[in-house]
Amino acid sequence: MIFMRSICFLLVFLACSFVSDADADLVNGGFDGSVSHVDDCARVTGRIPVGWRDNSCWNLSSRVEYDTAISPSRRGKALQVVLRNGLFQLVQPVNLRESSKVRIGAWLRADQPMVVKLALRQTNAPYPDYAARNVRV
Repeated sequence: MIFMRSICFLLVFLACSFVSDADADLVNGGFDGSVSHVDDCARVTGRIPVGWRDNSCWNLSSRVEYDTAISPSRRGKALQVVLRNGLFQLVQPVNLRESSKVRIGAWLRADQPMVVKLALRQTNAPYPDYAARNVRV
C-alpha cells in the first residue's frame, strides 16, 4: 500500500529482461520479508523491502521517504511512501521467458487523488514499456 501527501505522478515498474529459462517470480512481492536502507542519494531515504530498489535519484526534483508499515494493509505488511516532490520509481528486475504471459497488480491507497503508472519495462535504454497502465488512486 502506498500513501502520498501530494498530488503527483508515480511510476512503479518491473524492469525486465528476456531469457529462455528463467523464473519470473518476484522477490518479496508482498513486502513481508526483511527491509534494507535506501542510501543511493540524499534526496531518497528510508527503508524498503529486500528485493526492491528505488530508482528515483536520476530525477533531481524527487524527494522521497520510504518506510514499512504493518497496518493498515490488505494482507501482510505494507510500504509507506511519502513523496515530497517530483516522482519516484520503485523497481524490481525480473527475468521473463520469451512469449510469456505476465500479470501485474498492486493494491494502492493515497490520501489525495493521483495518477499511478504500473509498467513492465525493459531494463536497458531506451527503456520501452512492454505493458503499462495509468490508473487513478
